Amino acid sequence: MARKNLGDVLHYFIPEDEQSEARARTDDSPEAEALASAEPPPGEGPPPRVCIATGPERLLWCALALELAGALAAERGSARVEAPFRLSPLLPVVPGVRIAALERSPGELAGALAAGEIEEPVVALERPDRLAQLLSGPARTFLDGILIPVDASAAGVARALRVLREIAPALAGARVLAWLVGGRTALEATELGERLVGAARRQHGIDVEVAPALPSDPALFRALLHGESVHVRDDGTSAGARELRALSRRLALGRAA
Repeated sequence: MARKNLGDVLHYFIPEDEQSEARARTDDSPEAEALASAEPPPGEGPPPRVCIATGPERLLWCALALELAGALAAERGSARVEAPFRLSPLLPVVPGVRIAALERSPGELAGALAAGEIEEPVVALERPDRLAQLLSGPARTFLDGILIPVDASAAGVARALRVLREIAPALAGARVLAWLVGGRTALEATELGERLVGAARRQHGIDVEVAPALPSDPALFRALLHGESVHVRDDGTSAGARELRALSRRLALGRAA
């Protein structure tokens, strides 16, 4: 069943009274777009460009995509998000992230990737059912990897395998990363990641790299519930913010290699 709002996921992590306060925000909230006022020293090597397989109905995954872009922006001064659909005003405002989100075809999204700044990290979003079309066109030249979000459960692994089956012909030679989201423990995420890697190789002939998992972190989910970036709210104790930074570094290292 498609998720209609962040509360469909976050009620597992956040008290109901806090959710009610957050839902009182009006629908005309500002779009999740912000520029950093100060630029940290730029990272080394070419900036990473990754496509995340998600659609507008998966608000949590879209929110995490913006937070990943925020982690990349912290290293480079700014980052860009390109989406072929409009983003919900419920999504967080993330410092340093520029957003272009409007309805467009895979070909138009590829054109946007080609037209962007060369020295700026890019996070592109694309619906799983259109991802093969995107990768079969010129966008393949501008992307370093495909990030597949995976709910940290057996059902989540099964859904990810179905996505991989559908796009397998377009993935030849591409870097594919599985992003386990919501694991209760590091061991759980590791075991699910290993299960996915083995099944993807056996069933579809795809080599999948397990990205740093995103744990079930109350600080992260609380920030998302209130439409705020975890990078702003983090006091150094958020495991989610820490793993987002680890993933951004992994993407940068893979790009440099």
